[in-house]
Amino acid sequence: MQALFMCLALPLIEASSESFHRGGALRATVESATFNAELQEAMSEALGCGGEVSEKHLKTLEDEMSSVYATLPKNSLGRIDRRSLRFLAYRYFNEKHSLSIRGFEPSRVSNESSWAAAEILSQQVPSYVESVLMSRHVDTRGFDLRDTALVITTIEQLLFDTESNLLEKVYQEKRKSQESLRREDLQDLLEAYLVHWLMGNDEEGIRLLLGNARLRQRTFPHWDQLVHFAHGEIQALDFKRRHRPGTGSLQTEYSFDDAHEVIGGITRNFASFWESECTEMKDARR
Repeated sequence: MQALFMCLALPLIEASSESFHRGGALRATVESATFNAELQEAMSEALGCGGEVSEKHLKTLEDEMSSVYATLPKNSLGRIDRRSLRFLAYRYFNEKHSLSIRGFEPSRVSNESSWAAAEILSQQVPSYVESVLMSRHVDTRGFDLRDTALVITTIEQLLFDTESNLLEKVYQEKRKSQESLRREDLQDLLEAYLVHWLMGNDEEGIRLLLGNARLRQRTFPHWDQLVHFAHGEIQALDFKRRHRPGTGSLQTEYSFDDAHEVIGGITRNFASFWESECTEMKDARR
């Protein structure tokens, strides 16, 4: 079983893929409107059918990134390069959700001739996205604030899709119905999800851990607190459901979408939870 070192490290969301190859390259220079259309199309393909991004969300992203964007080096057109785009993406996810997106690390040696798609994009992303980000005219045109917001939105969708795919896998393994779960069934499913999520691709380790509660206790520091944290995300969902218009206050069953909302909260809040746990561990040793 692979060693697991969790404390003092933020969780990595790893998005991997086969290296994408696309014959030819886009023209070295294109009109700005053409590039905007290409980027929009690429992001739409990544988001999938019906995945149009709301203008409100894009504007919110632009507002959140505008002050930092203004301080970054610009080309003659007032736009940033790939390196700065990568920095903005890393900063956004690290500060907003305490997530580290592999391939965007500030310490990474920048290679302007390669976007390193195999490290930052998942299998759901079509090669056309890479073609747009890698195209030669990006070197001269660069990325404006709206381009950056579109890329951020695409990565958000990739994280959502990754969660959804893993959740579906756990549903299948547990032989649970996606239509409706009782609370105790959702809690059981979340514990299995946590094991899968924390162990990554270590299938043998996952199998052993899921079949041995004592091994989970020994392998994961503060496993009971981790489970309690996950159950707290269910309580947060219950609170939201009680205050949604038109919903009953005594809902006791959970759909697949409800489960996905819970694990989304786990993804966003795990780093903050684990940082507090590590702080307590340090204080206890003093």
